[in-house]
Amino acid sequence: MITEEKTSKKNYLGDIVVKVIENYLKEYPGFNLDSYVFKSRKGNNHPITRQQAYRILNNAAEIVGIIERDDKKGTIIAGEIRTHTCRKTFGYHAYQNGTSLELLMDIFNHSSKSQTLRYIGIKEDQKKEVYLQSNLG
Repeated sequence: MITEEKTSKKNYLGDIVVKVIENYLKEYPGFNLDSYVFKSRKGNNHPITRQQAYRILNNAAEIVGIIERDDKKGTIIAGEIRTHTCRKTFGYHAYQNGTSLELLMDIFNHSSKSQTLRYIGIKEDQKKEVYLQSNLG
């Protein structure tokens, strides 16, 4: 479990994430648990900025072929990854795997179901398809 500093909200880690962290700590035994994992090169023990996280995510996405760029302009034309993409993807897959909308609302601190559905990218036709495939009548 990780407690968010700003809000004191608790975030739980799955077994795979725990294993990755354990492996990281074995590889870097001198790592200080009170320091940031993604440190900025500027200053002592400062986190990277949201903008730097965006650049890192998009660079990795381009390397694996998710992002397509306009070669002349250098701009992204398909597959852009934003800083909330992972959070939204988590919500989308959790919802598709049966996690209740109310629980996702709580996780994302949303005030309405429609806000959460919009956030995770569930469209009206997708909702209709869920009902039609439910085999409840």
